[in-house]
Amino acid sequence: MKRLLFVVFVFCVCNAQAQVDSLVKVVESRKDSVNALRAYLAAMGGTTDDAVEQFNTWMKKFPQSPSFPYVLGEAYYKKRQRMKVIENWLKVLQMNRKFEKIDKLWPIVVKSDWDLDIPVTPNTIDSLKRVIAANPDSLLPVRQYVFVAGNEEEATVQQLEAWEKQFPRSPAIPLGMGMNLYNVESPKAKPWLLKAAELQPGNAAVWVMLHLDAERWGDQKAAHEYMGKASVAAPEDPNYAYYYIRYYEDTDPALWRTKLYELAKRFPNDERGAQGLYEVAIHTSDTAGKIRALEQLRALYDPGKFWWSGNGMGVLYDTYLEAGQTGKAMELAKTMGADDGWDLRQSLARGMERVNALLKAKKYPEALKQLAQLKAPRNSAFAGELVVLKATTMHQNGQTQAAYNNLIAVESTSPDDLVRSSLTKLGAALKKSSDEVEKDIWQAREKFITQAPPFELGLYTSDKKAALADYKGKVVLLTFWFPGCGPCRAEFPHFENVLKKFQGKNIAYLAVNVDPIQDDYVLPFLQGTGYSFVPLRGTAEWAEQTYKVYGQPTNFLIDGHGRIVFSNFQISETNERKLELMIASMLTRG
Repeated sequence: MKRLLFVVFVFCVCNAQAQVDSLVKVVESRKDSVNALRAYLAAMGGTTDDAVEQFNTWMKKFPQSPSFPYVLGEAYYKKRQRMKVIENWLKVLQMNRKFEKIDKLWPIVVKSDWDLDIPVTPNTIDSLKRVIAANPDSLLPVRQYVFVAGNEEEATVQQLEAWEKQFPRSPAIPLGMGMNLYNVESPKAKPWLLKAAELQPGNAAVWVMLHLDAERWGDQKAAHEYMGKASVAAPEDPNYAYYYIRYYEDTDPALWRTKLYELAKRFPNDERGAQGLYEVAIHTSDTAGKIRALEQLRALYDPGKFWWSGNGMGVLYDTYLEAGQTGKAMELAKTMGADDGWDLRQSLARGMERVNALLKAKKYPEALKQLAQLKAPRNSAFAGELVVLKATTMHQNGQTQAAYNNLIAVESTSPDDLVRSSLTKLGAALKKSSDEVEKDIWQAREKFITQAPPFELGLYTSDKKAALADYKGKVVLLTFWFPGCGPCRAEFPHFENVLKKFQGKNIAYLAVNVDPIQDDYVLPFLQGTGYSFVPLRGTAEWAEQTYKVYGQPTNFLIDGHGRIVFSNFQISETNERKLELMIASMLTRG
């Protein structure tokens, strides 16, 4: 009997392996067969290590097929493993922004709204209607109904309007519709959310949704007002207080600073308090003031416990080095330990102390050897200082041409005042005029300049189209965005700050919206903010295929001959000057 059971077991194992081998062959011959991929996962027992390893192999072998990350993400979706779903479905969306099979489920994954995705039968709609009629104040059934019936279907809207008349005091009816529309960034969310806020003014979450929706419309006044109401509804929440205060940064900087200090006092044990002090510090222009603010941040918020304080210590370290306070930089680096690049900072601070001593003694060869071993941490503000110091020391050691060449390579890709100033001095030492230095920069730059793909896209401001060729002879700042993109909206004011300095110059500012679903936001956003870009109609698929744009914001600077000179840069309050220098250089070139 035992022998018979063993034979049966071996037969089953061999048969299962044969099935897996057969499915592998089917998948590799028909790589977009979703059913074959699902069958393979089932035969392997789900998302086992071996199955996932095989999927990763297939994704490398067939990088243009969305079926592999889709099916693997689908399996993780069933297990409610949010981050693994996002990891795989992002790969799908990079290939096809409007991949229909995940279009409806993506908001559920992002918001972890798993309860919305219920089994659908012919009776589901009627069953949900009965539940809502019996419990009109219950939010989840309303949201489930809207999700199953379709957020923007006319029948869904009519049913919600009928319930509003039947249950006029129920905030769940408009809120259920408003939340679902808000989560897919639909311009139709606002009236539903306003109804919900009127019925439930103490619900801070509703005011927050209205706040973000107002930002998509470009209505900063309303956005500030809504966030203020959220902070009143939930005064114990530091997030709402922080975001309400942020609006004063541009309108009343002194009040903004005062309120951030008050925020730190109110919430001494919360990240938002630390973030407020961090922002005060990085917006302090003079070195001594910045050091004082960052030292205060360090004293009030333990860098080992608060992320914003830990992040601020990197800025404090760089500022110490820039001020020549290598001893303080070294002490800070030692205190911070060895993680997150602080071991590298310790080495840099010790090395800089030795370099300064060698330079003081005019031992340039020894200083160069020491400098060759030094490396600034990634994204360190001191990186530019280090590059220039190395070039200056090379010059002092008689290696002026090599130092000049090194700085030319840096300046050609990322213009910088400090680098340019040093280049001018080195150029003079080599008997080069400023025009010759500029010529050398452009000669290096030509190596990575590419032709911009031509385009002709619809305008939002009229029924006409705009083509890249229309802007021949002008420097073009081209950005890819969509109204729901927070980083895009955050970047626009910095573009405007820079472009104001070039009024009357040959510059065009174009912004391609890659999400047509959000078209209704575009013109109100433009009018509400007063931004100066020309809004163009696009799609994510077109942006990806034509300009290799895989996320937003993505930016390009195109010269008057239709060539991409700079790309993939992002601008914030800390590097507006970089954009200014890039544009100025291109205008000078013509």
